[in-house]
Amino acid sequence: MYGFPADTAFVTREQIHDTFHPDERAELEAKIAQVIDPAGTGWFAGDRQVVWPSGEVRCLSVRQQVFFDRSGAVARPSYAILAAIDITERKHTERELAESEERLRTGIEVAGVGLARFDYATNLVSLSPEAAALYGFAPDELVVTRQQLHDTFHPDDRAELEASIAQIVDPDGNGWFARDHRVVWPNGEVRYLSVRKQVFFHRVGEIGCPSHAILATIDITDRKQIFATLEARNQELDSFVHVVSHDLKAPLRAVSNLSKWIEEDLEGSLTPSTQAQMNLLRGRIDRMSATIDGLLDYARIGRTEDSIEPVAVSELISETIDTLAPPPTFTIAIAQNLPTLYTKRMLLSQVFANLLGNAIKHHDRADGMIHLGIAERTEYYEFAIADDGPGIAPEQHDRVFKIFQAVNPQKRTDSTGIGLAIVKKIVEAEGGTIRLESQPGKGTTFYFTWPKRS
Repeated sequence: MYGFPADTAFVTREQIHDTFHPDERAELEAKIAQVIDPAGTGWFAGDRQVVWPSGEVRCLSVRQQVFFDRSGAVARPSYAILAAIDITERKHTERELAESEERLRTGIEVAGVGLARFDYATNLVSLSPEAAALYGFAPDELVVTRQQLHDTFHPDDRAELEASIAQIVDPDGNGWFARDHRVVWPNGEVRYLSVRKQVFFHRVGEIGCPSHAILATIDITDRKQIFATLEARNQELDSFVHVVSHDLKAPLRAVSNLSKWIEEDLEGSLTPSTQAQMNLLRGRIDRMSATIDGLLDYARIGRTEDSIEPVAVSELISETIDTLAPPPTFTIAIAQNLPTLYTKRMLLSQVFANLLGNAIKHHDRADGMIHLGIAERTEYYEFAIADDGPGIAPEQHDRVFKIFQAVNPQKRTDSTGIGLAIVKKIVEAEGGTIRLESQPGKGTTFYFTWPKRS
């Protein structure tokens, strides 16, 4: 343990002292001088570091008893017995544990987490300084009664909270509690807290009794205020969109009806050129109406509660193709063994309708080919919709997903420029991604991922 060769039977006191770590030698020798004082007990116990000849530092735990010769007029130390064990590994473990605890403590402080321990035997709650601050207690109020803690609950939340707390002490349950609730500070300020609580039980005979509980609490007041602001703005946006859409569509309907009445009044006397202009007028009206509907759909994404149901993808795609009614000369090849997803049917239908509809609408041949493929991943599927159409130039790839950014709008007067923006927003709202691969004259493939369960 002291680094001497195994066959060393005797060493001098100086040789022993030479093994002491330089940082500790002076202090150790002072203590040794004290224990050989006959007026004392001759007992020494402590941990020390020693340095081996190789330079390795080891930590020893030493116990030493000095025995005195008191036969003469003056007592003097006769001999000492030493017992030592190597505690180097234990010290390393203790140091690592202390560092880990310090990192955890720092993390808790940085995260603003308040910790508390409730003792059911005494009805006392021990609070960390962070927890005391979260509940509105003074810095020196680190131990409070259960009643004092409950008195911080907001009056509108208290009855429901206490009923939930009463349930979690049932030994037949799991003792777990997770709630957001309000507290009222002594100055009247209301704060929102998110609390997680675990009750621990012990057995008294055949009966389980709550022993103690650990609480972890964070302040979510800012988050609640942000959500409330966003909710108010979303409601304002919904109202605005619906009002604007009504105010815009009403005159469109009037213009459309007026054009029909004019045609009826002038039936038989319209020139081919005038008839073409009337048809163009109604086409532009239909396009504007579709644009307004698209804006409404775009604004609703992520703010409506769509039901989750089992959706057979193959059936959904067949229904979508029937609705799109592609030219009979078009070929659409669909992968076999498409899955059934537990998802939002309407949203997935919108994605397929837009992507398949675009592949058909923007194709440059009546005998075009579309292939729908699929690849399974761990938690999602990746769908691929590929066509052999004119393709999209690389510099246009990012633009196609932006609202009102149709590719070659001068060639398609019926394109609103909203469809792919809707697709991207839906896919990302469901936690997926969408991308495209395309080169001019080599067709286009859109890839998007969709979770197996929404």
